[in-house]
Amino acid sequence: MDHDRGREFRKKKYSTRERDDKQMKRPIILLKSKDSNVKTDETSSVPQTILLKTRDGEKRAVSPQAASSSKTGKESDASPVYHLAPRVTAPDLASLLPATSEMKSSVKLIAPDTLSVSDSLLDYLTDSTDFLVIGCLGYQSVGKSTIMSKLANLQTKEAVFHISSHPEESLPGTEGIDALVTPDRIIFLDTEPLLSFALLSRKSEDEVENELEILSLEYAGLLLSVCHIVLLIQDSELDTDLIRFLHVAEMLKPSVGLQADDETSLDYFPYLVFLHNKTDLKAFSRHNIKFLQERYKATFTSSQLPITSGIGIGTGSILRSLTPELCGDPVNLFLLPHYDVGSDTRGFSWNIQYDELLKKMRLQLLSLPPMPFTHTVLSEKNWWHYTVKMWEDIKKSNFYTEYGRLLPSQTSAKMELGGNS
Repeated sequence: MDHDRGREFRKKKYSTRERDDKQMKRPIILLKSKDSNVKTDETSSVPQTILLKTRDGEKRAVSPQAASSSKTGKESDASPVYHLAPRVTAPDLASLLPATSEMKSSVKLIAPDTLSVSDSLLDYLTDSTDFLVIGCLGYQSVGKSTIMSKLANLQTKEAVFHISSHPEESLPGTEGIDALVTPDRIIFLDTEPLLSFALLSRKSEDEVENELEILSLEYAGLLLSVCHIVLLIQDSELDTDLIRFLHVAEMLKPSVGLQADDETSLDYFPYLVFLHNKTDLKAFSRHNIKFLQERYKATFTSSQLPITSGIGIGTGSILRSLTPELCGDPVNLFLLPHYDVGSDTRGFSWNIQYDELLKKMRLQLLSLPPMPFTHTVLSEKNWWHYTVKMWEDIKKSNFYTEYGRLLPSQTSAKMELGGNS
């Protein structure tokens, strides 16, 4: 009895589900217009298309997809048209760097009273890695500040480095080290005169013996460590005492410690350029140029300072009469005539003019590829911090102190003179 009752229940349940499925197949109309006629099941299942018409005189912006779909079938079969976006060029490196004010005059890099690196130059430095550092060394009244001012600004006659206004009093125009940055990112360093007795006269005689020579050697060692190019400026003739002083500065210079490999240690040395200033017309003869180049090669055979870098007056690119065939292999040597600020004629003839020679020398100096100071590429600001570190290493170095002890003191010189008498 119970078995038959369950069978009838399953039949009723199945028939109910079948009846519901049949009802679900019928379309359900939620909303119907009063004016529309009753449609059959087939037409009611077709979705309606709604057309939107713009107002008269109104133009609406359409997407490229909508515009292409409105074309005829013939136009749709045509090849697609691609619109190229305007090319976005990479921004200039100078535009990415913060703008710095242009320097009108030099600032102190090393103050003579404190003998420490000043941060005045840091305000004019950027994060650019494309820069060049040019420094100069020389005795007093050889024209260092005048030449550096002309190299920094060839367009005007204004001196950006301080020039001595009283040369008859033998007072130097530069004390310590002055620095200036040009708009084309060249850092010029002008040093005080080497072994200047005018600076020594301002100090007491019993203060420190041989302090002047040690300080000059420290300045020279700093320039040999932080400059790409060092100009050795002297008068018309070759000065053997200045060459000997430079060899001592090279020997005492602290080592940077560049490692070429696990066994080889390298050191940094800048380009050395010899500049003879205030020369006469005879100095520009090919015999004199050949003599000077041979003397420099002989005196710098054991030096690591590069003096043959493919520039100089003997290359034939400055004066056509001075070629390597007539003067020998060129050395980094330049000659300048006497510069008279108040005169309009600065030179000897139409082909030997001060401004033209200085302009050609500047172009050759800028053609030298800068050698890296360290393994990492330094920016201008990093170079300033590197200069601070090198100056601290020089002041802490025992080489300069030991060398100062070997120099003859004034007391020993007086005793030696008294014993001989």
